[in-house]
Amino acid sequence: MSTEKNVAAAATAIIGQKVLPEMEQEYESWQGDLNAAAAYYPGFLGAEISPPTPLQPDWVVVYRFDSVAHLQAWINSGTRQTYLDVGAKYFDGPATQQVVSSGTQSLDPLVTVVVTHRVHPNQVDDFLDWQHHMVQEESRFEGFRGTELFRPICATSREFPGARLSR
Repeated sequence: MSTEKNVAAAATAIIGQKVLPEMEQEYESWQGDLNAAAAYYPGFLGAEISPPTPLQPDWVVVYRFDSVAHLQAWINSGTRQTYLDVGAKYFDGPATQQVVSSGTQSLDPLVTVVVTHRVHPNQVDDFLDWQHHMVQEESRFEGFRGTELFRPICATSREFPGARLSR
């Protein structure tokens, strides 16, 4: 597959998934098959899978497509849903998912980093204080353009996605 397509409008999905410990090898094989199926969809640029690390307990899958429309077609496809139905036996809870789009190409290109923090409800105030301190420190670096923190979407979520922009 060529990655020389119009990447100015590229879209990326970042999916985190906890996997049952005794099912990790099966999950990795299943995920490889799912990624191979994605390659047949229009606009596919690539897919990566990363196993958990001591700092990141989830398996992370990254899908890249040449547009948000093509990424959404894959994310909402019957093919993917069929795979997810089969793969549910490997999952230890629901997945997290973020979609990032580069939009249109800028004369001053930005780098965007999306980070998701799981925060215990009793530690939200401490997390927000820490986040404020981090923004103050980051703002000292040349090229820093800002940060945006999003509150959890639903009352049961403990995830705070944030975007950091720099050039």
